[in-house]
Amino acid sequence: MLGASQRFIDLLPVAIYVCDRDGFIVRHNRSAAELWGREPAPQDRFCGSLALRAPDGTPIAHACCPMADALRTGQAVSDAEVVIERPDGETLFVLVNIEPIRDDSGAVVGAVNCFRDISERRRMHERQELLLREMDHRVKNLFALASGIVGLSARGATTPQETAETARRRLEALARAHTLTLPAAGLGREEARSATLAALIDTIVLPFVDARPEEPRIVVDGPEITLGGGGLTSFALLLHEFATNAAKYGALSSSRGRVIVSWRTDADTLHLVWREEGGPAASGGTADEGFGSVLARSTVRSQLGGSLARAWRPDGLVVTLTARLDRLA
Repeated sequence: MLGASQRFIDLLPVAIYVCDRDGFIVRHNRSAAELWGREPAPQDRFCGSLALRAPDGTPIAHACCPMADALRTGQAVSDAEVVIERPDGETLFVLVNIEPIRDDSGAVVGAVNCFRDISERRRMHERQELLLREMDHRVKNLFALASGIVGLSARGATTPQETAETARRRLEALARAHTLTLPAAGLGREEARSATLAALIDTIVLPFVDARPEEPRIVVDGPEITLGGGGLTSFALLLHEFATNAAKYGALSSSRGRVIVSWRTDADTLHLVWREEGGPAASGGTADEGFGSVLARSTVRSQLGGSLARAWRPDGLVVTLTARLDRLA
């Protein structure tokens, strides 16, 4: 009978284990051992995992885990989240449901724990939170930029009609630049977007500058490099963030300011410098780093395999960026 019941719980699609009144594990199924990454030792109590943590990373002693609480209080535990640490170093978020087992007198003689891996659900939730924050960041930036574009367009216009036409052209350019920051979902290989780095810079900064042929506000200098696929989207996102900040706080917020973008390559790396001149006095640092800066650094590290650094110099902000050449195509 005991063998039949073990075969039954091994067939269940969730991890299950049973503890006696002292917390010793008297029964578990294969799914539980797989999530723990180990078979529990005879001396293990309350849980068969190597270690436990709260969702915020705080260590939890086995004697203070949900199973121990249920045995001590006699109260069921519903949908509690804990983090399992496995011997191979992997961590899993699991959802725990525990029901005490009572004898005929009502005394607690053990408890059964049903738990399941929700790590992917947690990751999806974190990605969703990041996307919502990114969307909020972009929308706020676009409203601020639209307002700035109207002001910039009025600066050199002589009639309301000229102001409206100039603003319209710049807003259309802003829409084209914003489109480049989005992945080209649904495009076939033959339709995949590509652009040179110089052309991408021109497209991104066009909405933020007024014509000044005698002294260009944007200076680009570097060898021809073609960007495509994820490399194009990542660079468009980065340049859009740099240009947005320059238009709101930096060189492009001043009629005398300008931006110099230069780059070079070595065997396998692109080295790019974004340097601002003639804008308001530069100030800042990592202590007041905003979400856009965090997003930019994460993009460089995860998508481009490189690094990003900012230096606030007396004459303006300098951004240095590296990216692996094989990530740009």
